[in-house]
Amino acid sequence: MAMRIRTVKPELYRHRDLYELEQETQLPIRFAWTGLFGVCDREGRFRWEPEVIKLDVLPFDNLNFGWVLDALAAKGFLIKYRPKYVEPGNTCTHVQARAEKCIGWIPTFLKHQRPNLREAKSNLPLLDDTCEVIPVEFPAISQRTCTHMHARGEVEMEGKGNGSGRELLPARSDKKAGKTIVTWEAYRGAYEKRYGVAPVRNKTINSQLAHFTDRIGEVEAPLVAEFYLSHNDAFYVKSMHSVGLMLRDAEKLRSEWATGRKMTASAARSAESLDHYQDQMRRISEGSL
Repeated sequence: MAMRIRTVKPELYRHRDLYELEQETQLPIRFAWTGLFGVCDREGRFRWEPEVIKLDVLPFDNLNFGWVLDALAAKGFLIKYRPKYVEPGNTCTHVQARAEKCIGWIPTFLKHQRPNLREAKSNLPLLDDTCEVIPVEFPAISQRTCTHMHARGEVEMEGKGNGSGRELLPARSDKKAGKTIVTWEAYRGAYEKRYGVAPVRNKTINSQLAHFTDRIGEVEAPLVAEFYLSHNDAFYVKSMHSVGLMLRDAEKLRSEWATGRKMTASAARSAESLDHYQDQMRRISEGSL
């Protein structure tokens, strides 16, 4: 496994939830958490292989790294899921087998990281409504009493079971939710950073996010959404960066994000004036004016 180069924000060292989890479990949670950034691909996903990950993150520590992953997942820092698997040549779509190996995902990855665009795209399945979310518990830690903000509401869940525990499964109420999870997390994080409050989320916004992701692509959509919140175009600011405007200008925003050039109304007027000036000079030189 090749570790990627990642960055760590100063705020991470004052993350109280990570500190309390480390004290509660007596495991090297904070060091392992930063190490997982390097294990993840550009979309925050990794293969749930504790023994393999330990070789890169904590090679000299005498501990079960599976405990570390379980503790992080139980508190909502990670989501563990099993994607659907279709054998080559199998054309049946109504019956899907489940892959044996699980995937881990950091829901807040794009809030912490801005991966290099030259980095290879993820080849791990995205968490969507076809996946099985694996409930994880750790001694003295329960997802039902979790207080970590990213364990609530980021993935729509519903309870199902016999009453002895809670099996977490993707909610069936919104089939589009799966592919917009990362995009919403990027938008929500950037929105809270700019405005200091969480954005509203409802069925209309879910639909807009799904269309936005379809137009931009699942890989780039979260990065463009985060870029959108940094845009100071007067119209965007006046609307407080609504999802509707992000959808309306999807391709424009993607081009600006990719080129690093923002086209505001004043910039457009300046470009138009320059074009008019150059046209006038051309006509003068040609003697037609």
